[in-house]
Amino acid sequence: MIDQVLKEINWSNGRARGKERQLDQTQEELAELIQAINKWKRWDKYGEYTHKEVLQSLIEEIADVKVTVMQMEHLLNLREEDIDAVMIEKILEVQKQVEKEKVVRG
Repeated sequence: MIDQVLKEINWSNGRARGKERQLDQTQEELAELIQAINKWKRWDKYGEYTHKEVLQSLIEEIADVKVTVMQMEHLLNLREEDIDAVMIEKILEVQKQVEKEKVVRG
């Protein structure tokens, strides 16, 4: 868990670099996460990477995305409560889809 002191440091880092730079950085980190996911999908099929390498890559890229998204939320003055409310809606929406899929599969 990230405590409030680390959140403040992260927000300060984002402010120091500026909104445009951090938005670009967030895009870059998201692209790197996509690459890590592709590695995960290929690792056991083609033997290009070890399981440990793939997991480490995913962990690092997810962490990078979380760090930059936290900065983006702060820099764009997005309220955590608003984001949480939409997340709840989306989680429940997917739950409904999963339930429908279970019925179809029987």
